[in-house]
Amino acid sequence: MDQKNLRWAAIGTAFALFAAVDLLILLLTPAQERGISLWLPPAISGLVVLITLPSLLQIFEKQQESIERQRREIATLHAMDTAIASEMELGSVLSVAVREATQALDGEHGGILLYGKAAGRAEAFHNVPPDQKKAFRALVRRDRPDEAWEVARVALRRGDEVLGHLAVAKRRPCAPFAPADTTLLTDLTATVVVAVKNARALEAARHLASVEQELVRERRVVQALQEGLLPDIPTGAGSFLFSKLYEAQSDEAEVGGDIYDLFPLGPDRWGVMIADVSGKGLAAARKTAMVKYSLRSFARQHASPGDVAALLNEALFDEPDLTGFVTMVYGVLSDDGGFTYASAGHETPLLRRAAGGVEALAPTGVVLGADRDQRYDEVTVCLLPGDGLLLYTDGLSEVRSGDRQFLEVDGVARMLDECRDVPAGELPAALLSTVSQWAGGRLSDDAALLWVERSADADCPGASAPPT
Repeated sequence: MDQKNLRWAAIGTAFALFAAVDLLILLLTPAQERGISLWLPPAISGLVVLITLPSLLQIFEKQQESIERQRREIATLHAMDTAIASEMELGSVLSVAVREATQALDGEHGGILLYGKAAGRAEAFHNVPPDQKKAFRALVRRDRPDEAWEVARVALRRGDEVLGHLAVAKRRPCAPFAPADTTLLTDLTATVVVAVKNARALEAARHLASVEQELVRERRVVQALQEGLLPDIPTGAGSFLFSKLYEAQSDEAEVGGDIYDLFPLGPDRWGVMIADVSGKGLAAARKTAMVKYSLRSFARQHASPGDVAALLNEALFDEPDLTGFVTMVYGVLSDDGGFTYASAGHETPLLRRAAGGVEALAPTGVVLGADRDQRYDEVTVCLLPGDGLLLYTDGLSEVRSGDRQFLEVDGVARMLDECRDVPAGELPAALLSTVSQWAGGRLSDDAALLWVERSADADCPGASAPPT
């Protein structure tokens, strides 16, 4: 009902009251006295109208204001409920909240800020010019009087934690905000907190879905790289038998930084390599690919394993994007039983003699990538008929038992000696099973094993003594 209709209703009510009073007076006046008192009822009725009309108008206006305020409150809360039902994006929900709050309180400007730990950081403004947002942001955040603005401000709370603030402002001079205005804002904040929670949950779900998609993509790429980085080496060549095993412990990617390789270098000569690249997944796969293919290239140009290791070290040092270190054993195996190798900080190779005992081969240098000018010595040993050489990564030697004791190289050597009756093709699997049982189950890190066994009689060239 508008103001014009409100006034007419009040006037009509006043005249109805006037007529009722006039009629009552006439009825109460004795018949013999009515002639002299005809002027009295209209005068009394007019006086009553003059007295009651302002009060009636005021009553109607207050009632109308109350009805209009309730209508605005219901419309505002309904708009927020609709926004939550139809909008899950945090920015859209905040924009609706600040717009509806500003209109409901008949304000000029509105702002909402989120900065609590549980809500994250977000904001929305209504009718605030871009060049005034900084000042209005401070007005929303700080609870202090302002000479230029009348401000209604409430906190957004979840339990005892303050997630942010919602404020509506109008420029002075103006009527102050009523307590009912603050109550409406407080009711509105409860809806906003629910909206923030829903929007953040949606963002988290989307992020999780994105991460899962990325992991699936990485897993597929890594699986494809595995076929090239961990080749299916032959079971035998010349007078040697070969077998290998790779055991991945990561559920997110099937390739870590462990790698082995066996490739021909010429008549009756083969390059044998095992390495451990720091890291997992695509980053490790990229570096592993460089190690594998760079080593093959250097090995075909240089006969000395020490020179090959030095060149690979220099190449890794000159690649700043490939962070981390690489440990490696690379050697050249000849059909007469000779094995000349260079070791770069890797787990000690183990030479199991057919006549009995297991020898740990000496290291010849530090890890690759630590020092650009590093040089690597080399050692030659002879594999007699029935001798076997085990190359492996630290996933084997660094397993722990139930009482948290490391297996270490001596433990691997002991278990390798216990597997003498196992055929060459089955030895890596048998050895890994023995180690796993000792550790009480699954290994804690990826493990790669490469087994080389001499199967024919041959003379062995003189072996050099290990460097001191």
